[in-house]
Amino acid sequence: MPPRCEWQPIETAPRDGTAVLVFHTDWDLLQVGLYYGESHTWQQPSGDLLRTPMYWMSLPSPPTLTA
Repeated sequence: MPPRCEWQPIETAPRDGTAVLVFHTDWDLLQVGLYYGESHTWQQPSGDLLRTPMYWMSLPSPPTLTA
């Protein structure tokens, strides 16, 4: 069974460019975000800036292909 994903405070999120799932109570959707240390900002993988999220969790593993 995969590990259970749980929301964590954004202060505990990885700051090394790892993509994670992020959430802010003002958003309608969950976002994938990365923290960029040089600019001290959260961004989408496309480079669009994100309002600083409130919570984060690891991205789930991709589906396993079966034949």
